[in-house]
This record gives sequence, C-alpha cells and structure tokens, in this order.
Amino acid sequence: MQEFFDTFRDYLSDYYVCVSYFSLPVFDESCQIVRSQNLLLRDVLTCNPTNPHVALCGQYDPHYELSEYKMCWKTGRANVWKKIQEENYENIYLLFRTCLKNSITGENSHHISGLYEVDQELSAIHPDYNSPCIRAKSLHFTSIEDSVNIGYFYKKEPNPRFRFPFNSETNDGIYSDDLKAWASLILNSENHTQEYISETTRLNDVYLKNEFSHDQYYPECKECESHEKCPLVKRIDTKHKVRYYVGNLEAERISVNINL
Repeated sequence: MQEFFDTFRDYLSDYYVCVSYFSLPVFDESCQIVRSQNLLLRDVLTCNPTNPHVALCGQYDPHYELSEYKMCWKTGRANVWKKIQEENYENIYLLFRTCLKNSITGENSHHISGLYEVDQELSAIHPDYNSPCIRAKSLHFTSIEDSVNIGYFYKKEPNPRFRFPFNSETNDGIYSDDLKAWASLILNSENHTQEYISETTRLNDVYLKNEFSHDQYYPECKECESHEKCPLVKRIDTKHKVRYYVGNLEAERISVNINL
C-alpha cells in the first residue's frame, strides 16, 4: 500500500481536499437585504434551513475576507496540516462545495464554488483554538453560473459524502480525477472573490445590526410580501434571532457596542 501512495504522489504532485459549507439560500429577486443573487456566499445570515450556526452566533468559514479557514471541519483542517508537515506535495488546494437551497422552487443543487491555494508556510496551529488555521496564498471564487455543478457526482457516488471532507487519497484515490477537474474549471473561470468579500462584509454588518435588536424582523422585511418563502423570516420565526442564544444582558451590551 505504501508503494502505491509513493507512486501516486509522484504522479499527482498536487493534493486536493474538498470540504462543504453552508451557503446563503436563494432569496426572492425583490429582496432588499440580499442584493447579489449570483454568488454562493457563506451563510452569513445563518438562514440556510440546515445550518445550526445561529446558535453559535454566526458562521465563520470559509473566511475569504482574511484568506483563512480555521473554525469548521477540524478533522479536515487536521488532514491538511498533516500533509503540510509531511512536505510530500508541491501544492495543496482546498475546494469548497455547497448545496444551494431554493425554498422558492423547492429545488436544491450541488456546486463547487471556489478554492484556496494553501499557503504552506503561513498555515499554523492557532494558539486560541489549538487546531490548524489554514491560510490561503491565493483565492478563487466563482459566480453561480461559472461554479461547477456536481450533481452528477452524487448520482454516481454509491455512498454520497454530502458533508464529510474527502481528498486525493480517499479510498485509494478514486476521487482524484474529479478533484483535479473541478479545480481546473474553477481556476479557468472569472474570479469573483472581491465581490464575495464586499457582499459578505455588507451582509455581516446588516446581520450584527439587526440580530441583537428587539424588533421581530429586520426593517427591510416589514414591507416585504415574500415572508412565506423567505429563508431569513423562516429562521427568525422558528429558531429566533441570535439575541435569544446569548441572553438579554449580553445582547444589550453587544447592541450598544455595535451602534456606537
């Protein structure tokens, strides 16, 4: 088996890891909060129906704003860190895949939205979490139109790994061709990373401003006629706002600091 991996590494030279993340679901085109419907942003509003991060006060990864990945999938990050330490691969790529939820049509689709080219020198064990913080030396995220639709992958895969990381060496390398192909398609598409950063930053400001207020909904939601299928309204109605999870006193303190 070791001889196989030695030969395999010589052939590959690049190492690929694919991890999942919760992305912002589809909103009505008239939405005044989510203005960019062409990006697969992380679920900064924690309103993806399968996302538990509202109870954790937000979702951090993939954190393209700081070119890092340090909170989600500890085992996946540990795997990347191990490969960095072994120094067997010239390049390491972290691919991000997501399931785009559409409550308006009821349809879901699976996509590769982007990747990090891992900075093997700057990635390190984070002192506050005692786990790897994976840094990127370059980032490439696409529009939904240019993303890689991998619905075919889940149809052919007998045991779909919807949320678990997999990599170039998983199951004797059976995913390596898919991973290389996805990375190539991403890298040959238009890079929208700056749009991801600016739109996520804007939405995060909206999120922090409203999640600790006493109002039931965001101001933009009050006149909206799409409440019935709005992912944000549904989340607030069923899982509450973040202030519910931190307690009133802490929510008041945070609210004051945010609005200073």
